[in-house]
Amino acid sequence: MSFTFDGRAWGLAAEAAVVTERLADVGRDRGRVVLISGPSGSGKTSLLDVAAEQAHGAGFRVLRTAGGPLARHTEFGAVRRIFRTSSVDAAGRRAMTDAIRFTRSHTEVAVAYGEARWAGIPIEVLHSLYRSMATLAAVQPVALVVDDLHQVDLSSVRWLVHLARRVAGLPVVVFATVADDVDNPADTLLAELGAAPRCQVLRLAPLGPEAATTMVARHLEAEPAAEFTAVCHEVSGGNPLVLRETLRALANRSVPPLPDRVDLAREVGVRARCKWVLDVLRAQAGPVVLLARVIAVLGDDADLSVVAEVGSAELTATRRAAAVLGRVGVLVPGTLEFTHPAMAETIARDTTSSQLVRLHQRAARSLSDRGAPVDVVAAHLLAAGPPEQPEMVTVLREASSTAVERGAPDLAMSYLRHALTGRWEPDLRITLLGALTLVERSADPKSAWEHLVEALRMMDSPLRRARAAISLFPLPTGSAAATLVDVLEDCLERLGPVAGTEPEVDELRTRLFAHTICVAVGDRDVMARLRPRVDALDEDSLGGTPGQCALLAIKVFFAAMEGERDAASAVESVTRAMRGDLLLRDDMLHPMFMSALAVLQVAERFDLVAPLYDIGIAEAKARNLPMVHAMLCGARSALRFHGGDVPGALADARAASEAHSAGYRGDNQPLTVAAAVACLGELGRWDEAADLLDTDFSPAAERSYRWCSVLAARAWVFEGRGDLRSALDHLLECGRRLSWWNIHSEVYLPWRGRAALLHHRLGNTAEARRLAGEALDSAQRWGTDGAIGSALRALGVVEGGVRGIALLRRAVVHGERSAARLELAKTLIELGCAQHAADDHEVARRTLRRGLDLATQCGAAVVAARARTELIAAGGRPRRNRLHGTNALTPAESQVVRFAARGISNDEIAQALFVTQRTVEFHLTNSYRKLGLTERSQLTDVVEPDDPR
Repeated sequence: MSFTFDGRAWGLAAEAAVVTERLADVGRDRGRVVLISGPSGSGKTSLLDVAAEQAHGAGFRVLRTAGGPLARHTEFGAVRRIFRTSSVDAAGRRAMTDAIRFTRSHTEVAVAYGEARWAGIPIEVLHSLYRSMATLAAVQPVALVVDDLHQVDLSSVRWLVHLARRVAGLPVVVFATVADDVDNPADTLLAELGAAPRCQVLRLAPLGPEAATTMVARHLEAEPAAEFTAVCHEVSGGNPLVLRETLRALANRSVPPLPDRVDLAREVGVRARCKWVLDVLRAQAGPVVLLARVIAVLGDDADLSVVAEVGSAELTATRRAAAVLGRVGVLVPGTLEFTHPAMAETIARDTTSSQLVRLHQRAARSLSDRGAPVDVVAAHLLAAGPPEQPEMVTVLREASSTAVERGAPDLAMSYLRHALTGRWEPDLRITLLGALTLVERSADPKSAWEHLVEALRMMDSPLRRARAAISLFPLPTGSAAATLVDVLEDCLERLGPVAGTEPEVDELRTRLFAHTICVAVGDRDVMARLRPRVDALDEDSLGGTPGQCALLAIKVFFAAMEGERDAASAVESVTRAMRGDLLLRDDMLHPMFMSALAVLQVAERFDLVAPLYDIGIAEAKARNLPMVHAMLCGARSALRFHGGDVPGALADARAASEAHSAGYRGDNQPLTVAAAVACLGELGRWDEAADLLDTDFSPAAERSYRWCSVLAARAWVFEGRGDLRSALDHLLECGRRLSWWNIHSEVYLPWRGRAALLHHRLGNTAEARRLAGEALDSAQRWGTDGAIGSALRALGVVEGGVRGIALLRRAVVHGERSAARLELAKTLIELGCAQHAADDHEVARRTLRRGLDLATQCGAAVVAARARTELIAAGGRPRRNRLHGTNALTPAESQVVRFAARGISNDEIAQALFVTQRTVEFHLTNSYRKLGLTERSQLTDVVEPDDPR
């Protein structure tokens, strides 16, 4: 069968020949019926047009009608339309009048007595209509042309059956089209018609590959590639209409039939096929259409009994409707699976929103009754409109908890937010707001504090308000610092006169105050108001309960930053605050836990801090807490940086930055960016560092003391690019802002030493000495070797000469006693340069070589490059830079190979680092090349398999 598209009809050569033969048969032995059968879009109407055209040319009186969704409900509607078109002479007018009279009278009787539409038609009515047709045919042969007979009213089909059984004696030929992919009430009558002795059923077969190739070439005006044609034929299923619409869409987009356009052809073809199936589906009986919608809602793997229940149908009727959907191409025959995944979406879009809501409600109820997983039931509740029963809320809350455990906070939030769309009593709404805030505090902090405030304002009981405020923290403050402080202080004020179990109320007050301080550090004006109360805290009375430990950690942190404590006493107090892991075990005390760790870190107790970071990061990953993960990774980045692991520090900083870029912008974002800039600076990647400083910070970031880290990072970039004046200006601004916060200790952010070196390079010797001296005084009051060594290094460079060398020697001594290995490398290089300037070349070479080795071990490229240059100038012959080995690995590669060395799979590494498996494979391939390895098992020989988290 070959189809052509000339704008009028498809060329059906063989089928048209059959039409010609049947018309000739009428002239020989009178009367024929031809049923043209095939799926929708197979060319039935086009062939009918050919039949009408040939009949008219052969001298037949052509009487034409068509069925339709509305026409099938009118008694004898098709018969009346047939005879109305026959009034061309006296005989025709009499026949029309008789036929209409007979049909009208029968319709009135059927309506009056409620008879079946066709079963009770009197034989005299059918025979009278037959005689009317015979009267017409006696004057001129008749060609009766009926399109979509399956949608013609049953009374008219019953008459056609009557006519077909007697057509042998009349010069009448009937051409009718029937869609075999439509289930309808006329099936029984159509079967009778097809079995009539003078009836021929002409079934239209699908297009073959050769015909499809011809169509593709004609529509796209080019010789098509075989794979292109194959895809077009495949997605159309050989249906001419679908193929034509596919090719028309491709032609409109000027798509050539080439191999590299196969995917596009498939995409366009699937859309055309879905549209065609949707048209076919609309023509089906109501139960069949409903079943398709139910399956679209439930999914392909739905149980038949659930489908039947949701569709409010008997199991037998559901099976019958499913068989129809399989026959028409909506479902894979014998299954409840759509023939294409896009089919479900197409059917859902064609369903009204109110219908979808009702189906999802029924689905949720049916699945819940059968004990389906809560996430499956909840998925339907999300689409079922606002929940109306508390049982629905229970399911949504359980599903939210499951989603949190699976590491899907966005899904968990969607469940709880949907639960809040219902109309509930205040207690239930408060409970939902609290549960939502717990999820949002890491994933959507802004919404979290808004919902917290709403929940607290709805509570009447001061105790309940206080407990809720405690249980829902910590929250990133952002621009909400002042508002949150007001809320917490209001909770404290209302809790004042509350009687009850005294220890519990005291602990609530203590925790509320601790949270209030942690929130206030996000805003200088708010913190200024609270500072006197912090200063008044008595350390000796703190440390017994989690709340007191939290206050003690905060008190020590601020005292250390203000320069009022030495490292030894600060570590002693913080150790007391962390006794029993009360801060680590309590989720609500994370900010205070970080304050304690910060004190230990600046006290250079890296041995105590590193394991705690590892534990916290592992737990944050396991529980999918992106804000906590970012905060801990950012802090550990600084630890690794000073400890002499620049690549590892950069990897941590990037992990934290990725969380911020994904939308989880927390209070520590400035610290994370500054840590990454410091690492990039040591690698000489100034452009990348500058781009990072263009980060979209939280609007309130500049009001926090943490913003000073960003100013110091900008100074680093300016210095690296040679703009010393701008670098100095930013450092001095950093110092001014730290003074606003009463932060005077050099150990928090050593801006004075750096500013002194910039003044020295700019020729401002007096100011350089003053700042360097202040930095040394501050470091000595704090008392850690690393801080003292760094300050001595700055003063030694500024002083120069013999005194400068003496200061630098002292700096090395302190540096060797410190875990801050990168600072020691820098001090060794400065000492070597000073020795070289004093013409002590041999000693200088030893010192510089040691500094070079240490800088190389730290992965500090800029420092190592300077050491190499100075060593050469001092007459040394440094070893060549290693192009292979662990020092040649990028931070990301280093992190991946550490995981791999521990035997962790690529998939697990990808999950741990929040990257794709392909990225892991890429890093491993590069690492093997740089390390000179051929297989994974060799990693343990060159990489220490420690935990890189």
